[in-house]
Amino acid sequence: MDEDYEDDRMERWMDANGITGIGYRTLDDGSTQVFYTRADGSVVDMNDQYGYDAPLTPYTDCAGRA
Repeated sequence: MDEDYEDDRMERWMDANGITGIGYRTLDDGSTQVFYTRADGSVVDMNDQYGYDAPLTPYTDCAGRA
């Protein structure tokens, strides 16, 4: 494998879902939860989101796999 390979799945996932911000909140049990927000302020529902190689999403201007 190429030594210069960079895993860009996180960046592609963020682009596919239109994510512009990452936040953290502390839950009542003391654990920390990460949440991701879009430019319009909406929070990404992790049960309803696009994969990093989704063929078409409303947040990207191209189709296909990276």
